[in-house]
Amino acid sequence: MQLSEEKTKPERKRPTKIEVFFDGACEPFNPGGVATWGFVVMESGKVIKKECGLACEPYTIKSTNNYAEYTALIKALEYCIQKGYSELTVKGDSQLVIRQITGEYSVRSEKIIPLYKKAISLAYKFKKIHFVWVRRESNEIADNLSKQAYISYIKEHKEKMVMPFGKFRGKPIAWVAQNAKGYLEWLLQQNIREELKQCIQSYL
Repeated sequence: MQLSEEKTKPERKRPTKIEVFFDGACEPFNPGGVATWGFVVMESGKVIKKECGLACEPYTIKSTNNYAEYTALIKALEYCIQKGYSELTVKGDSQLVIRQITGEYSVRSEKIIPLYKKAISLAYKFKKIHFVWVRRESNEIADNLSKQAYISYIKEHKEKMVMPFGKFRGKPIAWVAQNAKGYLEWLLQQNIREELKQCIQSYL
């Protein structure tokens, strides 16, 4: 009687698929508004980390959409390094940032160069990293996070909110309410963003 034994090879664990989505915004106008960032980390299609915040001091020369985008990217890479991830795919809807990071475009802005260098140095810490441009609709979570950061700032610092357009662009809404109340009353009848409407109503 011959006895045979079939040896099965142990299953190899598939590497965890880590995807990072990042986005930045500058509201209510760009440049010079409130620059905010947001990122989300997904592991095998499931969200494992979401974060957002201010990119810099609001209403300053640094406050731009690109500054916010790079800040989002840096924050996301720092988190992934902290967690010990070695391979990841990074996705963003800013063609400018993605193409600068991949070397297709050069970086000329003096405000952005330090952020670019930091992002590159962080990227080199990964064994494998791939940058991909995606459409905004494919970056919805990170996009919403950057907007959430702006709305949170406005709620906490209502007195600092300024007019985003029109003849009083850049003026604090509190000042406009005291000096041109009729203009704000007219503006409420127009199709404006909800957070702006709420802020105006609080002064009338």
